[in-house]
Amino acid sequence: MSSGRARQRGDKLRVDMLEAVTDFFEERLRAATPERQLQLATAALFIEMARADFEVKPDEREAVNRAVQRALDLSPDETTEIVRLAAEEVKASASLHEFTRLIDENFSMEQKKRVVKLLWQVAYSDAELQGHEEYLVRKIADRLHLAKADFLDAKIRARDDFR
Repeated sequence: MSSGRARQRGDKLRVDMLEAVTDFFEERLRAATPERQLQLATAALFIEMARADFEVKPDEREAVNRAVQRALDLSPDETTEIVRLAAEEVKASASLHEFTRLIDENFSMEQKKRVVKLLWQVAYSDAELQGHEEYLVRKIADRLHLAKADFLDAKIRARDDFR
């Protein structure tokens, strides 16, 4: 078999696997109640932010828990459960698209601003703001249709809270 044909088969296999993972994730998310879907989607964004620099430090884990509890107004036990379930969803997902779509369609503009501010707080929690962390917040804010001024305001307020 030529290397070109083998490469095409490999590419097709990767696409098929990616589609299977995406279908699996979307089916699991659809099976949850609408409120649970939003909770998982929101927590998943915070988890992705903590993972953005490829190392989740204890400060970032705590920041994720605080962000989930504040954004969703949950008890500590509920927060622990949502974070655990969201971590499973993040492992099974191929992209942030489904998470951001749910939030964009169901949260008010004020709730979206709060989520972005909390994302910034998670990013700042390890005292090292990386370029790819800023990129991720910007990408999420764009998908949530936040104005640039709101994006920057959330960043400044989160940074001031961190200091």
